[in-house]
Amino acid sequence: MIKYISGTPCESIVDIVGKVTVPETPIKGCTQKVELQIIKYFVVNRSVNKLPIQLEDASRKVVGN
Repeated sequence: MIKYISGTPCESIVDIVGKVTVPETPIKGCTQKVELQIIKYFVVNRSVNKLPIQLEDASRKVVGN
């Protein structure tokens, strides 16, 4: 499933069915104390591989002169 999910292009619309669980060992890299275990993963609408504008580009800070 990981290989399929990682092959989904950014900005695609997906539908995920999962179960919220508390992990045995605490997660140190985030503020949440729970994790989502994916049960089903559906691609509703796959985006084109290279969109004219990427989310990373749109959220980048603009530095003035």
